[in-house]
Amino acid sequence: MGADADTATPEHSTTTVVEKKDPFFPFEDEPEKVHDEDHFYKEFINMLGTLGVLVALIFAASWALKRLLKTRTQQLNTTSNIKILDQRPLSTKTALYLVEIHGRTMAIAESHNALIKLAEFPGFNTQDHD
Repeated sequence: MGADADTATPEHSTTTVVEKKDPFFPFEDEPEKVHDEDHFYKEFINMLGTLGVLVALIFAASWALKRLLKTRTQQLNTTSNIKILDQRPLSTKTALYLVEIHGRTMAIAESHNALIKLAEFPGFNTQDHD
């Protein structure tokens, strides 16, 4: 009986240990319904914030690029014999340019296929019209 009692006692203590929950995770088996909804809304707000930052960065980069290209065109116009005085897009694939080449002012059309000289203005002085 003493041998049976020694073997029975460890079995009961082992069974008791198995039935005990881990002290670090006491709510492991309970469902978390409220926490899932909170997590969803936090992630959704985080996603919207990230999207807003990306859209703002795209607009800022677009503005900076346009300003850089306009400044570059103006700098090229001061040092070059070919100056773009004005440009106007007519459609997605065509544009109209007013250019000055060696003191001669002319209108040029640009399309997907070609450049066409439309008109020349012999007495047109760009310094009088600025």
